[in-house]
Amino acid sequence: MKKRWLIVLFSVLVIMSLSLLGCPGGPAARGIQDGGTFDVVVIGTGIGGTVTAMSILYENPALSVLVIDKMNIAGGSTRFAGVNFTGLQINTDLPPGNWPPVVRNSSGRAGFEAHWRANAILDVTNPPWSTPALPVMSRVFTAFEGARGAIAWLNDSMNVPFNDYQVQVWGYNLDGSVDTAAATHRTPESNPRFLRRTAYGGPAAFVANTIAELERRGAEVRMETRLVALIVDGGAVRGIQAVSNGMTQNIMADTVILATGGFSHNHELMSQFTNAYDGSLGLNYYYVQPNVCYSNTGDGIVIAMRDVNADVFRHPNGQPSVWAVLTGIRLPAAISGVTVAATATQPAGVGLPRLVGGTSNVVWNGAGARPVIAEGAVTAGTAANVPNFGLQDQIIVNHLGERFLNEDSPYGSAVPWNNIINAIAGQAGSWIIFSEATTTPAMRRTLDAMAAVANQNYAVSAATPAALATAMGIPATLAGTIAAYNAAGPDAFGKASHRAVPLTGNLWAVRIVPGVLGTMGGLNTNADGRVINTSGAPVPNLFAVGEISNRPFFGQGYVGGSCLSLFVSIGRHVGIYIADLY
Repeated sequence: MKKRWLIVLFSVLVIMSLSLLGCPGGPAARGIQDGGTFDVVVIGTGIGGTVTAMSILYENPALSVLVIDKMNIAGGSTRFAGVNFTGLQINTDLPPGNWPPVVRNSSGRAGFEAHWRANAILDVTNPPWSTPALPVMSRVFTAFEGARGAIAWLNDSMNVPFNDYQVQVWGYNLDGSVDTAAATHRTPESNPRFLRRTAYGGPAAFVANTIAELERRGAEVRMETRLVALIVDGGAVRGIQAVSNGMTQNIMADTVILATGGFSHNHELMSQFTNAYDGSLGLNYYYVQPNVCYSNTGDGIVIAMRDVNADVFRHPNGQPSVWAVLTGIRLPAAISGVTVAATATQPAGVGLPRLVGGTSNVVWNGAGARPVIAEGAVTAGTAANVPNFGLQDQIIVNHLGERFLNEDSPYGSAVPWNNIINAIAGQAGSWIIFSEATTTPAMRRTLDAMAAVANQNYAVSAATPAALATAMGIPATLAGTIAAYNAAGPDAFGKASHRAVPLTGNLWAVRIVPGVLGTMGGLNTNADGRVINTSGAPVPNLFAVGEISNRPFFGQGYVGGSCLSLFVSIGRHVGIYIADLY
């Protein structure tokens, strides 16, 4: 007996010595701190994570909830969104109001599905993008049927105020009359019209209100705390490992919710989950729009795949998982001596810089979903600010100096291969050719300023097509392309005659690249937000909400504000589901 106790004592002393010496496996060697124990840990302070956390606490105030974010400012991409929550008429009982017939007709399941598929999602029935399984309309229905109630819950019960109902105006005014400015390039009958509510005070106020309500209800919020691993035991998630202030800590939890956003800023994942943006032309071939938070690096996706064999939505039959949204003009870091300052989401000189000091801005014509160049700060959809000419009046050529699309196609074209985004993404380089005859004085001032300080990477100017081709560094075939475009007769790509104005006078060329507003892809989840592994089974204790798991709801396109409505509804539902588990 005495010998046995001596052996046990010796073993304990050896283990303690190894730990103190920092041998592998010892706590001192790992330097891991105790980050606490909670019922629920949420990673991400965007709309998906915060609404889910609020829903949990609303249903079960006794639960302990920790919300972390790797950034030093809360909100994720929500902070830079328009906070328009749309698609709120799917319920047959519309809120009081004299709504246009198109809104009334698109209420209920049948009308909403037709509206959603035809106008908001793009056509996915034509090859090469054919994916009949997407969107999963049963998931869309469930989410949007709960969206209006979830927003009312935020407004009425959670101290997150919203404005009254409006119509998502892409062709109609609130009184139902046609908005001729907004419908300039697309007929009212083809435009989506959804009911919406906007968050009071804008995105920053919305984020501040959600964080304040979380803390008021007892949640702990830790910023600059980065997820690095899931703690897994017996196949079940038991917590997370995070890094804060350079120190690694283990945070134990019964439930872990990944709300880490998309992967727009992760080139490897962009290449893996998309094909049009497959990276074959290099990272600089597309840029991420300025309102996409730099935190969208796919951390939750990568970690879940690595630690629990989480399943992901890849592109079936070649359909990309990236949002097909807007093409963007890539501009130099300094124009007319005005250096573009860094913002919270973009370093200096990346994306769409604003020209200040009495010059013009490069802006987006939201009415037709096409970029335009106009003088001053343009508000899309207001008659006084819609310019006479836009990019649809110019031509777009590739690195060979050849046209390859109808420039008047909306980015949400029902014919995917005639979609501006996909078409440009399939080229080895693209330019927009402007002319003196197809630009306003304000546009020409902007173009001159760009060409004066730029080079072949951005913008050039010349008096003739041949000289322009030389300045661009592309073949002289550009001259023949312009001559063919200027010739009388039907346009080779079906461009309407009133948009096919001959390009005459001085010429400018601006390089154009695909722009990314967000990603559609990421983790596979069920309707209750549970993460599914590669065997098709839910991963115990692991959930995902928000852009990290948004793939079932879309085909190839997106209607502004729909994700916010989706994430509020899903977050509310998942929060109720999790609270009921305790």
